[in-house]
Amino acid sequence: AMPGTASWVESHIIFNTRPFDRCRAVLSKNPPSLATGFRPVAQPLKLAQTLLQDLSTDTPTTDYYALHHDRWATVSLRYEVV
Repeated sequence: AMPGTASWVESHIIFNTRPFDRCRAVLSKNPPSLATGFRPVAQPLKLAQTLLQDLSTDTPTTDYYALHHDRWATVSLRYEVV
């Protein structure tokens, strides 16, 4: 970043009563970046689908997802980085 500039960052945190096993499997295929420490997402659609599977009941098909609101919660944070 350049001195004197600020940027806004938005983060979404998802909590679940069960572990995110499918998401971890997708993310484990890519090692973290040495420069930033962040883990790049090579297949974002695959990660989104596995996130829905981790949050849903055990449905035999991926045509629909039955999400139970008593098993997960989200928090959205927006803050300025200076």
